[in-house]
Amino acid sequence: MDKYKVTVNNKSYSVEIEKSDAEKFDYSSYEKSLEKILEQTQKEYWIHYVDINRHQVVVGRNNLWVAAALIGALSTLYSLYYQKVDLISVTGVVFIISYISVILAFGICLYAMPARKGYKSVYQNNWVDFSLSAHRRLEKKEANAYCNFLSDLITKTDAANIINIKTNTARGKLFRITSWLLISSFVFALICIGLFIISETQNSICSVLTSNIENHMRCICEQRGT
Repeated sequence: MDKYKVTVNNKSYSVEIEKSDAEKFDYSSYEKSLEKILEQTQKEYWIHYVDINRHQVVVGRNNLWVAAALIGALSTLYSLYYQKVDLISVTGVVFIISYISVILAFGICLYAMPARKGYKSVYQNNWVDFSLSAHRRLEKKEANAYCNFLSDLITKTDAANIINIKTNTARGKLFRITSWLLISSFVFALICIGLFIISETQNSICSVLTSNIENHMRCICEQRGT
């Protein structure tokens, strides 16, 4: 409460007047706080909308190239040695696992590239939405219009961030699955090549590594019969 002297009809009176709420609160500090919050929120928005998105696209393209190269290599190996290896043999089963893994990796990576959940922008239609919002506040002579504007912009930016984070997280999980499938395919391909080399060095047409059990047993019986 502040005391003021008021003169009426040449008489002086002491009047107590309560300060308004605007005088009680430090709106200048509040505005600066909101501006700082908005700055950090916008930085996070552009990180997820541009930087992480760009990085994930690069990772996805690299995975697709690796998958395509593995598919080509495995297809070439099959076309060269399919007559020597039974697909239901030990070596054949390992080859099939390797091939299926790389095909799955290629498909999952291709599916993840467009970011299926999508990215959300801060505005509903375009940036003019915020201009119109500020103008409406001006027409209404709204008190603390700037603070309210900042608060609204922070809310909308944060809502967009939440959706964009979910989008990047979901796509990141798919790319991690792709990476593990590619690694698995490569490892199984090496095992398959190793098994084939071992079988070839044995100089035996009845190798259990490259033929199924039935053919293996038949081959052994034929050799013994001769």
